[in-house]
Amino acid sequence: MSPSTRVQSYDKIALNSNVVLDLPGFEGAGSVLHDISKNHNNGAIDGASWVQLPSGLWVLDYDGTDNKVTIAAAASIYPAVGSILFWAKWDSTAVNQSVIGSNGTATDRWFFGPMGSDNLIYFGIKKANVWGTTNSWLFTDTTSYHQFILSFDGTNLKFYVDTVERGTGASTFGLDHLAAQTMWLGNTSGGDFYWNGQMTLPRIFNSPLSSSEREIYYYQELPLMGV
Repeated sequence: MSPSTRVQSYDKIALNSNVVLDLPGFEGAGSVLHDISKNHNNGAIDGASWVQLPSGLWVLDYDGTDNKVTIAAAASIYPAVGSILFWAKWDSTAVNQSVIGSNGTATDRWFFGPMGSDNLIYFGIKKANVWGTTNSWLFTDTTSYHQFILSFDGTNLKFYVDTVERGTGASTFGLDHLAAQTMWLGNTSGGDFYWNGQMTLPRIFNSPLSSSEREIYYYQELPLMGV
């Protein structure tokens, strides 16, 4: 199914109404990552290359030097509560990498990755110069794909790896204060903290995913990753 056909069918159904960004990578070529949610916030691919897995799934490979996908600022992709889901295989877990995030101002930003020490990944959101962060978790696997889910409910931030909670921390704010900021996949500011690895199926939901929803996505998509 072509991206344009899938977009039309997505617009006409009530299913997945809580999905506010969905970048499945059907294209497998070109410089646009089409958003098939009803918001159509496409991503502009800069340097990242297309790679096809044995299952037929297309993924984007980021080189850790200057590759990124840019998604223009839009309130719809920055919910007050929600979840962010993606699959990734890391080629490096060295310090100062952000898989996804934004860094529009010194006082308001967010990220996910090993930003403080090698191999220690965590999720953080900053509002009015105040950070909400999860604890960090030791992650060193550079051989396999894993499902990552970042969740924020107005009380806590959490992140899950392959449906298992690995980080949690208090935070009374979500992402809605960042609506004027560009979002990036593969880094967090458009010019630094570049990530080295492969990513596919990134999505943002405007409600936190339940335990059963996390497991459904995991087991449905796991065969595509060759895990």
